[in-house]
Amino acid sequence: MNASKVLEYVKQYLVIAICVIVTIAALVGLPMVSAGWNEDVQKNIKSRSNYFSRISKLEKTNFQVPGSTQSQETVVNRKLLDAYEQITASMLEDAQRVTQVAMTKNQQSHDVLMPDLFPKPPEGLGAMDVLPRRMHERLMEAYKELLASVNAGSPPPAKEVEVSLQAARRQFLEQMMAKDVSDELTEEESKQLEQQMTGERLEIYKDRAAEIGIYFDLEAISPPEFDRARPPSISDLFSWQWRYWVVEELAGVIRSVNSTTELQNPVKRIDSIRLVGLMQLLHEAGASGGQGGRGAGRRGGGGSPAPPSRFGGGAPSGPRSPVSGGRGRPGSGPPSGSSAVPALEMATAPLAGATNFDVSVSGRISNQLYDVVLVELDMVVATASIPRVLDAFGRQNFMTVLDLGLRPEDAFQAVKDGFYYGSENVSRLKLVVETVWLRSWTRQFMPDEVRASLGVPLDPPPAPANGAAGGNGRPPRPGGPPRPGGRRP
Repeated sequence: MNASKVLEYVKQYLVIAICVIVTIAALVGLPMVSAGWNEDVQKNIKSRSNYFSRISKLEKTNFQVPGSTQSQETVVNRKLLDAYEQITASMLEDAQRVTQVAMTKNQQSHDVLMPDLFPKPPEGLGAMDVLPRRMHERLMEAYKELLASVNAGSPPPAKEVEVSLQAARRQFLEQMMAKDVSDELTEEESKQLEQQMTGERLEIYKDRAAEIGIYFDLEAISPPEFDRARPPSISDLFSWQWRYWVVEELAGVIRSVNSTTELQNPVKRIDSIRLVGLMQLLHEAGASGGQGGRGAGRRGGGGSPAPPSRFGGGAPSGPRSPVSGGRGRPGSGPPSGSSAVPALEMATAPLAGATNFDVSVSGRISNQLYDVVLVELDMVVATASIPRVLDAFGRQNFMTVLDLGLRPEDAFQAVKDGFYYGSENVSRLKLVVETVWLRSWTRQFMPDEVRASLGVPLDPPPAPANGAAGGNGRPPRPGGPPRPGGRRP
C-alpha cells in the first residue's frame, strides 16, 4: 500500500484512526499497568489489615491491676496509663513508708555504747590500747542496768542464809525451849527444831523472791572477758556490741510479761542465753532435698556451725574474694610508716530476702537485706502462762520462736538451790528464737572487717583533694545523723 494514500486516509478519517490506535495501545498496555496496580493494592490492604490486628489486640490487652492477682481484658489508653502511674506511685510511697517504719521498729533505741569506737576507731595515739578496756567497762555497766530494768536478782547467798538460820535457831531455842545452843536436845525437840528451820529457810527464800522480778544474773548472759595480754580486735568489740543489742531485746520481752514480783510473774528464771550465727554467714539460699530442721548445715550442706570465739562473735564463714581498701586487724597491718593497706576478704551474702527452708521453719537466713541471729534460751516459766510468754516473743521486734522443749520443773529441787517459785506449777522451757537485724541501720556502725565478713559493700575511698591523696577518713555511714554516746534514753 502506498504510504501517501494511507496518510491521506488517516487525515480523512482522523478520529477513527486515533480510536483504533488507542484501542490497540489499551489492549497491549492495560494488562501490564493493571498488574502493578494490583500489587500496590494488595500491599495496601495487607498493611491496613495489620493495623486492624494491632487495634484488635489493644482492645483485648490482658491488664493486671497493681497489687491484685486478678486480671481482665481492656483497652490501653492514656487514661488507663495515667491511672496506672498514679497507683504505682502510691504503692511506691507506701512501700517506702513501710520500709522506714520497719527500720525504725527494728532499730528502736539501739545505739552503740562507744560512738568513738564504731565504725572506725581513732588512729594513732594508742587508741586501740585504751578503748577496748573502756568498751568492756561500759558493756558491763550496761548489762547491770539491763538486769536492774527487769528487777533481776539471784537467790540469797549461802553464807547469808547460814547466818540468818543460826540466828533463828538460837532465838527458837531460847524462847521456845528455854535452852542454849550447846544444850542436848531430845528426839522430839530435834524434830521440832528441824521443822522450824525448814520453815525459816523457806521464808528467807520467799522473802528474796518477793524482792525481785526474775532470777537472772550476769552468769546467764555470759559477758565477754577482757584479757590485756590478748586484746580484742575491732571485730570482737563489735560482736560485744551486737550481743548486747540481742540481750537488750530479750530484756524487752521480759518487761512485757513481768510486772510484779517473781512469785506472780510468768517468767521466773533465765539460766542461760546462747547466740548462734552472730556475725556469720552460715547458709546459702534455696537448698532443698536435704534433712530439714534447725542447723541443717553450713551454707545449706552438712556440718555444724562454727563455734563462737572467746569474744562471743564466732568465726565468719561463707564464700569470699579478696577486696582491697579495708583495714586489717589491729597489730596485723604493715610496719609503721608504710602506706600499704592490707586487703580484706569479701564474703558473698545471699540475695536480699533469700530463704532456705532446710535451715528452719521460717526459711530466713542472713542475706543482703538483713542478718539472722538465733538465741537459745533456757528458762523457767509458769506453766499456765506459756502461751502468753510465746506470744510476747512474737510481738517483740521481728522475733520468731522456731523450736521449743518443755518439761516439768522440779520445784522441790529448785528450793534446795535457793529458787522459790511460789505455789503455781512451773515448767522448764528451752526456746530457739530467731531475731532479725536490718542492715539498713546496722551497717552504719559496722567496721570494715565486719562488713567484709558479712558481704556488706565497703564505702568507697575518699576522693583526692587538690590532686593529693586523701586522708584516712571516710564518707559518713548512711542511716541518719550521728547519735550521742551510749544508749538512747
